[in-house]
Amino acid sequence: MKKWVLVVDDDAGVRETVVDLLTFGGFRVEAVADGRLALETLGRAEALPALLVVDLEMPIMSGWELIAELRKNARLAAIPYVIFSALGCGDERMSELDAEACVPKGGSTLELLRVVERCTGRVPQAAGLP
Repeated sequence: MKKWVLVVDDDAGVRETVVDLLTFGGFRVEAVADGRLALETLGRAEALPALLVVDLEMPIMSGWELIAELRKNARLAAIPYVIFSALGCGDERMSELDAEACVPKGGSTLELLRVVERCTGRVPQAAGLP
């Protein structure tokens, strides 16, 4: 059974790229454009995703706000998440988020795949890639 990853990013091009990448890596992937839609998706889900990939700067509900809401809900607080942001990973506020990992946008997308594989315990499917 494929592990489910929910991608939360307001940039349609980034969502499409990450969905394609993670699907290629053997994951079942859904993507939404903001934190509010992520909460709606999680609220309807029978089973929770293995991981969230979260952008921080989004309209309607930012990644910061989404993470704060997840922490308020006992069921959702257990979902691990990776930050995937143009802010990079050096921002001092990142430590407050307690994310599994942070991958800066603009770097190698394969780095994101490797991080998702590690954070979900999934055996790499793209082992032959650089």
